[in-house]
Amino acid sequence: MTVLCDFFTIIGDGGGNGITIHPVEFEGERPLGDPFNTGGRIATDEAHAAESGRKEGGHSTAFLIYSVRNMTGTAQVFLNNSELPVGTITPSPPNSVWSAQIIAMAGVRLHDGDNQLTLKHVTDTFNIKDLICYFHQDSD
Repeated sequence: MTVLCDFFTIIGDGGGNGITIHPVEFEGERPLGDPFNTGGRIATDEAHAAESGRKEGGHSTAFLIYSVRNMTGTAQVFLNNSELPVGTITPSPPNSVWSAQIIAMAGVRLHDGDNQLTLKHVTDTFNIKDLICYFHQDSD
């Protein structure tokens, strides 16, 4: 079986400025971009992960790549209403410089279909652009 890597742009360049994210109260949340489709994605090899004693892992890792600026605090990133975050957006350098960041996650966290990212615990206003999800996909 040939394995491909596919991607979906969740938030584009936005004319170079991306989108502005505002703080979210501790119990609040906000969607990050529109739903995105990862149909045909290959999930993590769950049998292999179980044999090695891991809940997640394997060769089918997916990742989010994005650029942020003016981030002095943090924001937790959740996927598909999970109670566990997939990662955290971390502070960026000062002076309005764009900073590239990556969050890696097990492919099994993605649905074979529509997905939605959500932000919680957003501590300050920041900008985000070029948010892209890369995932393994079967070539068949």
